[in-house]
Amino acid sequence: MSVGSTISGELQPGDELDIDGAFLDRYALAVPTATTVRITMRSAEVDSFLWLLTSGASVIAFDDDDGEGIFGLDAQISEPLARGCYLVETTSLDEGETGSYTLRTESL
Repeated sequence: MSVGSTISGELQPGDELDIDGAFLDRYALAVPTATTVRITMRSAEVDSFLWLLTSGASVIAFDDDDGEGIFGLDAQISEPLARGCYLVETTSLDEGETGSYTLRTESL
């Protein structure tokens, strides 16, 4: 995915599991120039949780509920990033949660 895009996804059985046993989806994020990037995961079905990682899987940032949303459970990360490739992991706070979500990235 690129900065400025919105995609739809779904956490479901068969997805990879995070360290707590929750379903997760992983996306490569291309950042063409140094900028602050806001990443937002919105869902009315799961308690959204986001991870932002280097391409080597080192943790840069994570978030549970900073994105507010209609139930106050959306996740959001705003982070200054250098040009490069990063990983974004979408998951839920609780093990076994399934449901659809949208993932949006934007330059601030």
